[in-house]
Amino acid sequence: MTKKASVSEVGMSKKKSSKNNNKVLISANPGFAIDCSDDIFSEVSIPKKVSPDCIFCKIIAGAIPATIIADTSDVIVIKDIFPKAPIHYLIIPKKHIASIKALDASDAHLMGSVMLMAKELFLQSDDAADFRLISNNGPGAGQSVFHIHFHFLAGKKMYDF
Repeated sequence: MTKKASVSEVGMSKKKSSKNNNKVLISANPGFAIDCSDDIFSEVSIPKKVSPDCIFCKIIAGAIPATIIADTSDVIVIKDIFPKAPIHYLIIPKKHIASIKALDASDAHLMGSVMLMAKELFLQSDDAADFRLISNNGPGAGQSVFHIHFHFLAGKKMYDF
């Protein structure tokens, strides 16, 4: 059995395996450690980065109320308080990242979780036969909360873009 690597301090660590002392686990991707021998993968638990002044971080922490549609270890989905469609949800990663422009390779798993959540919302809704997924990046594009999030819009025809 392989020990789980801890990446909570610096985002990257090396740790000897209890199975075989010549194996080293390396992790640069939140949520996973990779055995250099390519035959073992171990999930690890990593505290999410938060920003104390971010409204979405406060919602995730439960300090501000919101209508929660879904909640996983990686993302939370809430109803938008200013809906632009009959179904308007916000898919919000629990890790604080300002925008798509601030992503790095270690966030790939997290962004995959966002996309799979959009699919799950589609599958669970009778009114979301077609949907739009939007992420505004920067003030000029309409971003007003600087914590990456995706608008899931459905329930009407959306020809205007």
